[in-house]
Amino acid sequence: DAEIDHSQKWLNNHWRTIQSAYGKAPFFEHYSDDLRRILFKQHRYLYDLDMELLTLCQKWLRYNIPVRETTFYEDNPGIGINDSRSVLNPKKADSCNTFFKSVKYHQVFGSKFVNNLSIIDLIFCEGPGAPTIIRSSAVEMNK
Repeated sequence: DAEIDHSQKWLNNHWRTIQSAYGKAPFFEHYSDDLRRILFKQHRYLYDLDMELLTLCQKWLRYNIPVRETTFYEDNPGIGINDSRSVLNPKKADSCNTFFKSVKYHQVFGSKFVNNLSIIDLIFCEGPGAPTIIRSSAVEMNK
């Protein structure tokens, strides 16, 4: 039920920051109109914006993974279900390394590669090559 406050200038500030950071990225012109259209759509709820952005990223990556909403919280998922809810921890910088080790790609700023920056960084910098980089970065969890 979190509503988006469109009376603030956050959206224009975010968009200008994205343009400034990625305007010279090789695939910015190819993907930016889709992103801008969704951001400026004036969604009422944050959930709706998030779902549309997730759907856009799946389209860009050519992923056809169904997203299903849960109707309740399950403390202990059933046998055969990989419960990764507590794998990521913002207090542990390397918590994502258990299942994802980012393959380096050319980023538009800085001389040192920054891991796990954002999906738009990867897409604006690598375009159609982004899915290959994601697949190459995945770590088998049951080795």
